[in-house]
Amino acid sequence: MAFFSEWSIGKWQQKKDTLLLNWDGRVHPKLGRTLLVDSGYLKPLDALVAKELRIRPLFYLDCCKGQN
Repeated sequence: MAFFSEWSIGKWQQKKDTLLLNWDGRVHPKLGRTLLVDSGYLKPLDALVAKELRIRPLFYLDCCKGQN
């Protein structure tokens, strides 16, 4: 069992298929400042996010379809 209990707050703005994140404090290392919305997934675009986290979609935006 594992869990994560760190909160990050800030504001976001959407421009077409891009989310711009403005963090209050430290930028979240798995999200960065810029996310692309593509085919129902959020993909980090920031160079400060590790490359292996940028090459595949991490966050799904729809209902779970039970396909895993």
